[in-house]
Amino acid sequence: MDWRVNWWARQGECWVCLFLQKDPGLLDWNEHHPDDGCDILYSPLILQVKATRTFDPPYLMWPVTKNHLWKDARFDIMIGVASANYPEHEIFGWTWKHVFERLRHVAKGHRFNTQYGNRTDAGLVDGTWYMEPDELWPMSDFYAETNLWRRIEA
Repeated sequence: MDWRVNWWARQGECWVCLFLQKDPGLLDWNEHHPDDGCDILYSPLILQVKATRTFDPPYLMWPVTKNHLWKDARFDIMIGVASANYPEHEIFGWTWKHVFERLRHVAKGHRFNTQYGNRTDAGLVDGTWYMEPDELWPMSDFYAETNLWRRIEA
């Protein structure tokens, strides 16, 4: 895997940990295989962080190269983080896994971001599943929504 992809992904996970007031040092990163979907445990909820380099607009994406892993991916919530230039970042929204599955779009034809202008940096490759930022819940609603769920499950 491209080291830059890992850098942005891990950077996004760290930003979400800091947002949740969790220690980023507890993240489990393995160089030899991807995680099973659990990026961050927010007990009893499992969070999957998806990072993108684009701000205009940032999409919450599930890469086409991992579509076959969706069914078995072990998480409850997806969180989107845009981070073009460290430390500039935005945690731009979240959704439940089952909502993403129901409402996702499938990229047809490459969509390009004007900031970067090339598929390698910012485009959505054919078959990529994604949601637009205005289709996501804002992070300002995250605690209220998830704390209710956490109390029900406890």
